[in-house]
Amino acid sequence: MFNPGRLQIVLVAFGLAGAMAACSAAPAAKKLPGDPVDYPDPNQDPPLDPPLEAGTTNDDGGFDLGGRESNSGTDAGGGRDDAGTLILDAGGTKDAGAPVLCAGPLAAGDVKVVELMIASQSGAGDKGEWLELQSTRPCTLNLKGLRVESPRGTGIDKAEVTTDYLVPPNGIVVIADSSAALDNHAVGNVAASFNAGDVLKNDGDTVTVYAGVNTVIDTLTYPKFTLSSGRSVAFPWDCAWSDRSSWARWSLSFNKWNGTFQGTPNADNFDVACY
Repeated sequence: MFNPGRLQIVLVAFGLAGAMAACSAAPAAKKLPGDPVDYPDPNQDPPLDPPLEAGTTNDDGGFDLGGRESNSGTDAGGGRDDAGTLILDAGGTKDAGAPVLCAGPLAAGDVKVVELMIASQSGAGDKGEWLELQSTRPCTLNLKGLRVESPRGTGIDKAEVTTDYLVPPNGIVVIADSSAALDNHAVGNVAASFNAGDVLKNDGDTVTVYAGVNTVIDTLTYPKFTLSSGRSVAFPWDCAWSDRSSWARWSLSFNKWNGTFQGTPNADNFDVACY
């Protein structure tokens, strides 16, 4: 016997199945430049690989740096306070509205080194090295007069900011071997350049940041790392400033820019996580 109610149920079920099939066949949305990166969820099954062991010295005397990829795919627009808490500005931006300039001259601790591209390529004559500084101030900082130095034999490599250069609250700035995009692999804005190659030594080095003649703002000595060319080492966004002296807290970078280069020049280190 014909049952209109049963037919209606069958048709509804068929419609739902068809809709589900159509949804599953829909192509994934295309990622566009500038779109947030979707990093894996650490609670997923299977979970992320655990971080590599850090702090061990290999047979070549290098420091085997670990790495932990972050699951935070967006730049929330902020920086660490002294306790390591991420500071967020209204709207998730660091530079919205008129800038509020920091009072007084540059002082110790105003910026800190948070990322190093020690070897952008193998061999000598590397002009693609750079380091990244992060402001620790909740106001707009003028870097005019800032100088970065690295020893070279009996001499010193120097890069100096000679004009007004405003950095937003907790903002990021790059100091590079070269300001030419062809040499620095298109890192973006460069506040100052050394105009020299191989400034950051592969077997360990000291970088000192000054204001004026002899006011030390920051100094960082890094060991010899076991490095892959074209991959930076970064201080993760969610580590407290007090962790920066521990190289076991630093991480190899995961984000890619300009093809195969890995790092986050001119951006917060949201691709790596503290551990």
